[in-house]
Amino acid sequence: GSVFSVLQTTLGCTMECFASPLNAHFPQFCSAFHHDLEWHFGSVGDFFDVSHTLLLQGCHEVNPPFAPGVMNQMSESLESCLEVANIHDRTLTFVVIVPTAKPANETQTAMQVSTNSSFRRMTTSAHCSQHVV
Repeated sequence: GSVFSVLQTTLGCTMECFASPLNAHFPQFCSAFHHDLEWHFGSVGDFFDVSHTLLLQGCHEVNPPFAPGVMNQMSESLESCLEVANIHDRTLTFVVIVPTAKPANETQTAMQVSTNSSFRRMTTSAHCSQHVV
């Protein structure tokens, strides 16, 4: 089965935090062009606009564009969501899929920020040709 099927059946993931109508697996997803057109296809908004209101419980898949600025901003947003969920005693899981390689011009990757989080429960790394479920 697909990774998304495994995430849905095993962890109960119900939303993708970075998707488009062309690649979304779940009926609801966050997308960059929500206001233009994608809301017609299930987009609930831009991840950075809705993360602190819609993503405070449940399980969500996070596979951002692999741009260092986006990934670092994503890591900060996830940490903030987890802090709010913890304060309100809510169960919240993010399955984050990012490259582990460190860009030459970045001091810290999103993977490193996530690994350093006090909320991290598991980190798994797979070579790009070995990640098929």
